[in-house]
Amino acid sequence: MGFFRKKKGIVPQNGAELYVNGTKIYAGDKKWIEDIDEQYRQRPIPNFYKLVKHSVKVDVIVEDSILIGDMNIKVIRSPGHSFDDVCYCIENHLFTGDTIPCQNDFLVFIDSDALIGSLKQLMTLKDIDSVYPAWGKPYSFIQMKEIILKSINQIESIRQLVETYDTGQSKDELFDEVCKALNKEQWKNPLFKKSVLSCRKPCFFLIDTYIEQEKGVV
Repeated sequence: MGFFRKKKGIVPQNGAELYVNGTKIYAGDKKWIEDIDEQYRQRPIPNFYKLVKHSVKVDVIVEDSILIGDMNIKVIRSPGHSFDDVCYCIENHLFTGDTIPCQNDFLVFIDSDALIGSLKQLMTLKDIDSVYPAWGKPYSFIQMKEIILKSINQIESIRQLVETYDTGQSKDELFDEVCKALNKEQWKNPLFKKSVLSCRKPCFFLIDTYIEQEKGVV
């Protein structure tokens, strides 16, 4: 959960639920922030409803920039990790939230094409000195590019494995085969499973969606 916080406002970066009396909530998408069931459907975080008791009302939908007090914040749309991810640029500082995958951990995304596009977009930014991700220490723009290239390679490797092993078997079977091929049995969790299954062939992905709709899951 990444956000930039200042005295006069709170700016979520990927559906962060923040409860601060008297503070405005700025967000890129009203539906996503205000519907915690939709958030859980797209990103099934373990113990989600224990972490998020209820949703919050969005006060301001962000566009290209936000003015909070005398501080101007540039808004950069960066979907892929979640539906409404955004990054924020303040002067020469970039706040990326969860858009850039956490290193040495499993990847979390709902749309690999969108995420790769967002990552490539970040690499084209100018005059950025420091980058602040949701996890870990800040790093330089040059280091960010190296991390992004590594992340894109990881995403493409997962997509290639899914394409290789996806023969129409059950979601659980496909996920098990991909984790085994990656030699990452420890990555077996609902979040990474969502990432893997989002890479399925369109025909099988539509079948999965239909079955879930029939079951009332979506």
